[in-house]
Amino acid sequence: MKNIYDLLEEPRDEIYRRLILLSLKSCDKFQYVVQHHVNQNKSIQEIIKKFEKFQISVTEESEWPETKLFKGTATVYRYKLNKESIVTPKRNYQYYGYEIM
Repeated sequence: MKNIYDLLEEPRDEIYRRLILLSLKSCDKFQYVVQHHVNQNKSIQEIIKKFEKFQISVTEESEWPETKLFKGTATVYRYKLNKESIVTPKRNYQYYGYEIM
C-alpha cells in the first residue's frame, strides 16, 4: 500500500531537499507536466533540456496521478529518478517555468 502525504504548504530549502532524497527510496521515475493553457517562460525549455538524458517518454494526456483536466491536454514528460538525475532547487514550484499565484 502506498503512503499518502498531504503537503500543507510549499516545501522549501532543507525540507524540500530531504523530500527529494527520500523519494529515491521508493521511486524510480518522476514526471514534469507542462499545461498548455498557462503562460510559460523560457525556463520550461531549459528544464526539459536539463533532464533530456533521463527521459523515458513524452505523452499528451488529460489525466495523471492526482490530476484530471476538465478540458484539453498537457504534455507529460517522464524521467528516470536516480542520484544522477536529482537536482534540488530551493523549492518545488521553482521548476514550474511560470509563477504560481
